[in-house]
Amino acid sequence: MGILKRIAKENRKQLVTLAIVSLIGGGLNASFLVLITKVLSLEGGVEKYGWLAFVLICGFTLYVRHYHRTFAVKVAMRISNALRIRMADLIKSCSAEYRNKGSKADLLVIVTQDVQTISQFILAIPTLLSNLALVLGAAFYIIYISEASLYMAMIASIAAGGIVYFRIMSRTTPLFRKIRAQQRKFLGYFDDLINGYKELKTKPRYGELIRDRHIKCATIEMADLQVKAASKHSHSMNITQFLIYFLIGYILFVYPNLADTAFDTSTMVTYVVVVLFAAAPFETILGIFPQFKHAGVSAKRISQLEQELVEHNEFSGKKESGQGVFDDLKELNLVNVAYQYNTNSSGKRFSIGPINITIRKGEVLLIAGKNGSGKSTLSKIINGLYSASRGDVYWNEHKLVSEDILTYRSHYATVFSDYHLFEETFNVYDLEKHKDSEWLDVLEIKSIVLELLENRIRSSEMSQGQKRRLAIFVMLLENRPVYIFDEPGADLDPDFKDVFYYRIVRKLRSQGKTIIIVSHDSHYFNIADRVIEMANGKVKSDRVCDSVFSTEELVGA
Repeated sequence: MGILKRIAKENRKQLVTLAIVSLIGGGLNASFLVLITKVLSLEGGVEKYGWLAFVLICGFTLYVRHYHRTFAVKVAMRISNALRIRMADLIKSCSAEYRNKGSKADLLVIVTQDVQTISQFILAIPTLLSNLALVLGAAFYIIYISEASLYMAMIASIAAGGIVYFRIMSRTTPLFRKIRAQQRKFLGYFDDLINGYKELKTKPRYGELIRDRHIKCATIEMADLQVKAASKHSHSMNITQFLIYFLIGYILFVYPNLADTAFDTSTMVTYVVVVLFAAAPFETILGIFPQFKHAGVSAKRISQLEQELVEHNEFSGKKESGQGVFDDLKELNLVNVAYQYNTNSSGKRFSIGPINITIRKGEVLLIAGKNGSGKSTLSKIINGLYSASRGDVYWNEHKLVSEDILTYRSHYATVFSDYHLFEETFNVYDLEKHKDSEWLDVLEIKSIVLELLENRIRSSEMSQGQKRRLAIFVMLLENRPVYIFDEPGADLDPDFKDVFYYRIVRKLRSQGKTIIIVSHDSHYFNIADRVIEMANGKVKSDRVCDSVFSTEELVGA
């Protein structure tokens, strides 16, 4: 179902109410026009209670206008909020593989500009319908008070103006698509500018190139496209305006010579007033058409993205398995597991596997290897972030299936090498409950966490080492049976590396936790019970080690 059809279906009651109120507002404007022209045509003065009708129509018109404007805002906000929440649900449910290859700029332009474009069109509906009611009311009034030749000329002018306008504006859809594509590029360039600030500070030439070759070119091209679209709109509006002038000229200079009966100046004034009164609303109706075309482009892109996200939804139509099968880990087995990435720009596809390993409860497993050897990919298969292309994963005797994935992942606590600290949504960590945790003293970040809780510091103001320690602390709070650390020594000074490997890993091991560490730190291999070395996506070696912790008693062993 198209996005606009779904919006109409889900908000039918609100949209129908909005349409009715808007049409009532337009009808009141038309009755206001009738009252004005009647008063102007009266030779003996104003009717006794004409002022009362004037006051009532004015008051009721203002009330209806206020109501349909505020109601339109409520409807627009309801629709845009629903769209954004739906997008949030789809984004968080899509697979990690899709997010890795997807564009952040595409997502941002949709949840900001595309949703806003549809919202603005919803806000324009009251104006569209009320002006439509006024124009139709004026047309019927002309038909009622005039002869056939006049209202036929009016109908011909309106029809000709509409046909010419819509023929010209129908050619603007490609322009709106190009404008939207430029907006997406523009956001992508600024994303590079913001996220790459460190590189730009050390290599200012990059910043100049991004500005001159990309941002400046994108802004100029976007401005040119906007001007072209505005030029087409202005050209079509001028043709429509010319036809309105033609109709007024026809009333003033041609119609009096063609009319079957003579008519006085007040009748001519009535005709001209009606045309002029309806001209501006008619132009407003046509002026909303670009918004409609732009909203159509945005709606199509939202529909396309929704379809992509639904296709890559990990949980669509699946019933989550029970917790019972994952109650107590004894061993984790990967049997002939392989994973293959999508084809890259050179046509090559990096893959790992087949891999056969067993990870036992309470074990400290260290996965080593050169960059690009596949060790981080292996860790993401182990914790369920990536689904194996081939082979099977077993939790004890239970073979992992797609319905298990949420429950399975909930047994892992992972600090990724490219971890993300939630800045604007920091309360997700619920640090208030853990401000007295012993881990804060071990990691020496108690004062930092207290400052974060009091909003005296933001995580963006912390050093990389402090962020890494905070990420480790947040993960330790989860108390999961399996812990995965991907390059935990990165950003840590030598003293804190010792704290991590000899105090934190030691304590977790003593609690019976299974610990998997992806690392280059060969100096700390002595803490591992086993070391797996990866090379070219395969297990090069799997050796048992004498851990410095091996003589210590494990909880639940």
